[in-house]
Amino acid sequence: MYLNTKSSVFGRLFFSALVFISTVFYLAHGISNYFTGSGITDAVIFHLKYGLRGAGFLEYWELIAVTVLIIISILFLYWVFLEKLKTKTERKIYYIYPAFLFLFLSLFSNPASSELQDVLLRVYIANQLKENKPNVTDFYKYYKKPYIKQVGDSKNLVVIYAEGLERTYFDENLFPGLIKRLRELQSKSTYFTNIKQVTGTEWTIGGMVAGQCGLPLFISADGNSMSGIDKFLSSAVCLGDLLHKEDYYLVYYGGANLSFAGKGKFYSTHKFDEIYGKKELVPKLENKSYKSGWGLFDDSLFDLVYQRFLKLSETRDKFALFLLSLDTHYPKGNPSRDCQNIIYKDGSNPILNAVACSDYLITELANKIMKSPYGSETIIVIVSDHLALRNDVTSLLNKKSRNNLLMILEPGADKSTEIEKLGSTIDLGTTIMPFIGYEGVVGLGRNLIDKDLSELEIRHIHESLLAWQPSISLFWSFPKIQDYIEIDITSETMEIDGRIFDIPVLIKLNTELETNLAFFLNLDKYVLDLEKNTPFLLIDRCARAGRLDKKLRQSGFCLIAGQGSKYYKSIELENNLRLIVKDIKQYTGLK
Repeated sequence: MYLNTKSSVFGRLFFSALVFISTVFYLAHGISNYFTGSGITDAVIFHLKYGLRGAGFLEYWELIAVTVLIIISILFLYWVFLEKLKTKTERKIYYIYPAFLFLFLSLFSNPASSELQDVLLRVYIANQLKENKPNVTDFYKYYKKPYIKQVGDSKNLVVIYAEGLERTYFDENLFPGLIKRLRELQSKSTYFTNIKQVTGTEWTIGGMVAGQCGLPLFISADGNSMSGIDKFLSSAVCLGDLLHKEDYYLVYYGGANLSFAGKGKFYSTHKFDEIYGKKELVPKLENKSYKSGWGLFDDSLFDLVYQRFLKLSETRDKFALFLLSLDTHYPKGNPSRDCQNIIYKDGSNPILNAVACSDYLITELANKIMKSPYGSETIIVIVSDHLALRNDVTSLLNKKSRNNLLMILEPGADKSTEIEKLGSTIDLGTTIMPFIGYEGVVGLGRNLIDKDLSELEIRHIHESLLAWQPSISLFWSFPKIQDYIEIDITSETMEIDGRIFDIPVLIKLNTELETNLAFFLNLDKYVLDLEKNTPFLLIDRCARAGRLDKKLRQSGFCLIAGQGSKYYKSIELENNLRLIVKDIKQYTGLK
């Protein structure tokens, strides 16, 4: 191949594209695997779609630095390679067909390729099921309408989500002497030894949604970024909604930012009265500089939680207090200062030191609650939000069948009850109810202490979740436009009949004015991919919207409306704009 011809220029461009794609794939797999231990998973896709605002980026400065260094190095080496090609045009000494072959093989063998194929396959299946109107009767045969009914004396509830603190850490053959204090609590608890991790529950917000709503966390198959939404699974009836109806006062404490993965929106949507994250809690610390890259250390968080528990016990008839630990956050954990003298074996493994620390701190908190004047009125649940993500002992964890931690502590219990029945975090909310004096059900959840419960039923639910994704995604419930849309360019929000969303936003409509919203960047490209007769309204910065309509200015916000590739209205927004139904139909060609 001569390199001074037009074909050689095309060859270099094509070769460069292959190098770029291959590099991005390897980096995507490597970075994803650093966090998940399983490459590109649903958890990765969720966080990319929802957004990473509120993440503890400082915890990963080494990973960020290495990634930047790799990119710079590859670009430099490739630039040197291209410069050599340019200076050797007289002789055919760079015969690059083998290089092309190598790159093609590299792309096919790249682990990210197979992982993305799995993701695309799941999206394809979900879309096909959606288009073909799947047998929702099967889903609703197993999805029970949530309800709650008091059958005994009500109890207060404390739920401790232990970050990645799975039951496998209790295995004495793998980690002798690691879990000591929680094992003592277990000896006087109802504990569950077969709590599997099912699809849609593999990360913190997924585990919380599963346990409280009886549903795995799926977002719409359209792949929307969810960071601009106003409500989180607004059509789902979750444990918080049910307890609120029973006059429970609901509180959430978490040491990380509430914005990360939408935790704050989830709890506010489902009737929680108080919601505290890093921003709200740091001012309450005596030493405000004592925090990790993610947020509060657990010793600080647990002290604040215990004080709030006492106050709630004194002032509220019934309450439920949920909290999330952080010290065992992957990949190495961040043991609290109170654990300076608590290490595992010789202390050489950071994540196991963090687990030992959590074993101590969680047990201390549970014991303080049980020994308090209000312990006899309180049920304590200790549950892992998900299995441990990739860390230094993943290879050991994988030697056994891995299960989530779940134990329930009742006042006055002096012996343990082991429940070996198959379950998942989806069953948490339904299983908790009898312990606090109620019967009921949350979605797909089942009461794991029910002796008549069939394991075949649970297994069918686990195996059907992916097929039910289109039905489950409907619980996001974007609004139908009944009266108006109002665009506020000052606050950069858009309101539909009282529900407020961030802009930029793409509003897809049907003939009934039911909406499907997308919030990610480059929405103009998404408009170009719309089906021919799909009505839409795009509210975006004019610099981006102008790529669709060249007549628009390059500053401020603009509105484009139409159907598919036909744009019936383009407006440069000088002031806030209110559109009634008549306007919307006219702008989108639905009149």
